[in-house]
Amino acid sequence: MLSETFIIHQLLLGASLIVSVYLFFALRRSNKALQNETDQGKSLAMQLEDLAQTATEIEHAKEREILLRAETQRVLVRYQSEIGERVRIEQELRLAKKAADAASRAKTAFLANMSHEIRTPLGAILGFSELLSADDQTQFDRQESLEVIQRNGQLLTSIISDILDLTKVESGHLEVEKSRIHLRSLFEETRCSLSLLANEKGLALQVNFQEGLPLYIETDPLRLKQILINIIGNAIKFTVRGNVSVDVERGARDGETDLIRINVRDTGRGLTHAEAEQLFGAFVQADVSTTRNFGGTGLGLKLSRELARALGGDVSLVETRHKFGSTFEVTLDSGVTCQALLEPLESVPATDTPLLAPRDSGKILEGLSILVVEDAPDNQLLLSRILRLEGALFDVADNGRIGVEKARKKDFDIILMDVQMPVMDGFEAMHELRESGYTKPIIALTAHAMREERERCLVHGFNDYMSKPIDRVKLRDTLLRFWLSRSCQRPEASSSFKQASPIH
Repeated sequence: MLSETFIIHQLLLGASLIVSVYLFFALRRSNKALQNETDQGKSLAMQLEDLAQTATEIEHAKEREILLRAETQRVLVRYQSEIGERVRIEQELRLAKKAADAASRAKTAFLANMSHEIRTPLGAILGFSELLSADDQTQFDRQESLEVIQRNGQLLTSIISDILDLTKVESGHLEVEKSRIHLRSLFEETRCSLSLLANEKGLALQVNFQEGLPLYIETDPLRLKQILINIIGNAIKFTVRGNVSVDVERGARDGETDLIRINVRDTGRGLTHAEAEQLFGAFVQADVSTTRNFGGTGLGLKLSRELARALGGDVSLVETRHKFGSTFEVTLDSGVTCQALLEPLESVPATDTPLLAPRDSGKILEGLSILVVEDAPDNQLLLSRILRLEGALFDVADNGRIGVEKARKKDFDIILMDVQMPVMDGFEAMHELRESGYTKPIIALTAHAMREERERCLVHGFNDYMSKPIDRVKLRDTLLRFWLSRSCQRPEASSSFKQASPIH
């Protein structure tokens, strides 16, 4: 009984031991599995974390790629814009260079032509001046030489005036001085001055006026005459046979001032299309070949257009047929309203108001005492001879200082004062005289023909201004005007001042 219990007890202990061992090993396996699973979980968590970080990096990389693409696009657009701008600038530079080269060639051609145009009359002046000194010259030859010298001198003056006027236009300093003038008289003066040229070529020059034109207009007579001489003169110059007609008409502008239209038609050489395209450019002539048949500086039409625009109008080529002639139209603002001051056709005077005295009216300045302050010997001689021919008494001073001393010693009626002189110039001399109480007229003489110089002279106290070269008739009329304005009485023939000789 006891042995069975013992055996059972031993069996239970063995079974318990076996169960314990089994449980031990089972628990151990379970711990290992748990550890493995924990490790696997940690590994999986790390992998998931790595995946999340990788995904974030991928997202950041995508964002950077988008930003990079956008920046690349902006750079490309900027580069394309810069390339386009550079191409545009290069094209503009090429065009500018082409235009500059063309302008340079035109100015080079102009200077060559200008040299020819200046040297031609200059050569004539020098040549005929030399002939005048020859002993074998007849009186007719001498008179002819003098006429050639005078004609070429006037031509040189005209060329220089055109250059100065174009300079004023291009610098924006062109000014006009409008006054009330008789319309038909101005055209009559222009026709008379150009009729000799037309007659020499056997051309008929006709001026036709529409009825109802204004009797007077408000414009700059000097500039208008300059335009007419350029346009009509060109028509005569380029016409070999036939006629030149000038039609003057009135064109109203809806209640504004009248517009004067002047159509100049010729039967000359006409123009090709290419010539017409560049006609109004500076330094341009229709015929630019070296063996051209026509002279001129190439400034006339350009200058005339600018002058006409300054007068409220324009100059345009209306019609041209090569070898058959051309028609130019000049317009200008008349300065008067429509229907104002209309003139019947039959009531037009033939000429304008005459000068104060005709050229050959005798010693019109006899008794007038004049002080000539001039440093150039040739100009002294010229003025002396003019004044002697006009009957004036005169004395000469070589500079401003001597002029002031002589003016204080003798009561001259008028002083002719050169502006640029050594020792003391004209401005200093004039100021010194005015400060000492001198009230007689002092007229400035200068080679500067610009308007600014005239205004400068008048502002500084000169009574008037005359530009060189001195014109005899203009000088005489200016002196006479000042003499009469001061109520100077001409002495009788028995006067002690009747001798036309210098005062010593």
